[in-house]
Amino acid sequence: MILDSGGSRDWAGHRVFSAKAKIGGYPIHAAACDSASAIESSWVNGVHTVGAGSHIDGFKEALISAEWNPRILLIQIVMRDPRFAAPTKDKLVDPEARTAVRDALMPLLAQFMRD
Repeated sequence: MILDSGGSRDWAGHRVFSAKAKIGGYPIHAAACDSASAIESSWVNGVHTVGAGSHIDGFKEALISAEWNPRILLIQIVMRDPRFAAPTKDKLVDPEARTAVRDALMPLLAQFMRD
């Protein structure tokens, strides 16, 4: 497992988390930010998954474990043979991706919250 956190940053008075990780063959890039506006955006292999799915669910599980509820979430995961809910590729349905994202981001978010 390769983990790298961009750490705690301040952007316009908001706390920002950014990280990249690779676990189980899944390269993951994630970012979260406190904000007044709510935004969730996710991608799989560069395809925008407007219906989110397993990777966003794993990210949210990691955030819950860190006891942080940011309003902006961004995540990109690269994987072989992703499983989508429909041919439109708008929602990832892959339990392995969910677990990989959660397991990769939990320690990084725990460190971020301690800093």
